[in-house]
Amino acid sequence: SDNDTVSDLFVTVGAIDAMNDRLDKEYHNHITKILEDTLQEISDHTGKYLHNLGKKIKPKQETVRDMINAVPSSLSYEDHTGKLPIHSTIWSPDSFEYISLLVKEGVK
Repeated sequence: SDNDTVSDLFVTVGAIDAMNDRLDKEYHNHITKILEDTLQEISDHTGKYLHNLGKKIKPKQETVRDMINAVPSSLSYEDHTGKLPIHSTIWSPDSFEYISLLVKEGVK
């Protein structure tokens, strides 16, 4: 299941991190690169999600706040026109309820 995948990833990363000083440098560097790429994909995916607030999706504000706290770089995700999530929110009448939240979270 999805929860098992996330849990398995955390366990694996934690185990590798605990062995950091004993691992071959090349192996560790490759794992680090994989994790950097994964973090970037999570940030991009979350940024795309924020661009659709109020349009395709209407999560609770608390959920959006928690997502931003987990992935703050998502606020800087630019869509294909160069807009940030706050811009998409401002230009969509269905998204007005999220404007103050994105502004507040963006200035932290």
